[in-house]
Amino acid sequence: MLNSNHTIRCLPEAIEAFTLFARIEGRSPKTIQTYHVAFQDLTGFLGSSNVELLQLTSGDFRRWIETRLNEDYSKVTINIRLRALRAFFNWLVQEGYLQQSPLEQVKQLRVPKQYPYVLAEIQVQALLKAIDRNTWTGKRNWAIVLTLLDTMLRRSELTHLGCVH
Repeated sequence: MLNSNHTIRCLPEAIEAFTLFARIEGRSPKTIQTYHVAFQDLTGFLGSSNVELLQLTSGDFRRWIETRLNEDYSKVTINIRLRALRAFFNWLVQEGYLQQSPLEQVKQLRVPKQYPYVLAEIQVQALLKAIDRNTWTGKRNWAIVLTLLDTMLRRSELTHLGCVH
């Protein structure tokens, strides 16, 4: 059932409404930034942001994928943007602005599984040996390196850790 209270017809208006929804729902700034990058990529591909929502088809998205692959975008990057766009169009369906998502029949790209690089024991020992633990900075670096080695946190995750008292 389409939303009869207010009809969103064009992409910019839909993007604005979805962004407001995402902020109110507490999506992280990084997630909202990912949405915006995907929106910019899509509107750049379409040649205009002022596209009618009902004009978009699964074929448009398949052509977008093909174009990005031909431009040497990584499959991971394309999939990240596809997930963001899928969330957007699914929201439009849930809110009653569209009856069906044009991405419903578009699948994620197959990406070969990548395993993380693991340091050899000798590399770990050399890394720890290189840290001068006699200074405050060295003690801090020692703690950081041990935390990274023991927890497998990403660098960004480590830098955003907070303290709870």
